[in-house]
Amino acid sequence: MRRRGDDLSHDLPDEEKDELEAALRGEAERLRARGDDRKRTRKIHRANEISRRKSRRAHQGRN
Repeated sequence: MRRRGDDLSHDLPDEEKDELEAALRGEAERLRARGDDRKRTRKIHRANEISRRKSRRAHQGRN
């Protein structure tokens, strides 16, 4: 079982992280149209976490 805070994308290159983030946001939009807010929120939170970690690494100078 995944623990909260585990990042399954930590070892992916930035290009793949960008694709994963975009896919999650796209899926969240489809879920919004269906009215499934609970799953949508999880997708958005995961996409935001990927984005936040990429940003933090960029500011630390680790690409």
